[in-house]
Amino acid sequence: MTIQSDIKAGQREAEKLMLTTCTITRGGGAPVFNEGTGEYDTPEPATIYAGKCKVRLAGVSVKQVDAAAQLLTIQQSILSLPVNRAGTANVTPDDTLTITANPLDVALVGKTFRIEGTHEQTYSTARRYSIERVNS
Repeated sequence: MTIQSDIKAGQREAEKLMLTTCTITRGGGAPVFNEGTGEYDTPEPATIYAGKCKVRLAGVSVKQVDAAAQLLTIQQSILSLPVNRAGTANVTPDDTLTITANPLDVALVGKTFRIEGTHEQTYSTARRYSIERVNS
């Protein structure tokens, strides 16, 4: 066996744990004035990736911070995506993750997260991104 075959085997095993499906989108942006209708149109976000994924807590610790006179609770989560699937390498910070199906916990369906980081790693069994919850 080679390191390449070991990593490929690890990628296959990691994908077996990705039972959740999600969509990752970018943009949408500010409304644009449509001269033909005289109204503002909101651009549709572009889909970067749609497919299998896994979301997990990075740890069980919770941190509270005081931001602008509000007490916020922060908990770190991680998104895992397949390494060699179309679109997974194009995910960037500020993209939006939406959970579309989760057979093991339907309460996660419809939750949205903001991608916070990037993924760069040589020996990767999954693309892992730090995410922050946007809605409750």
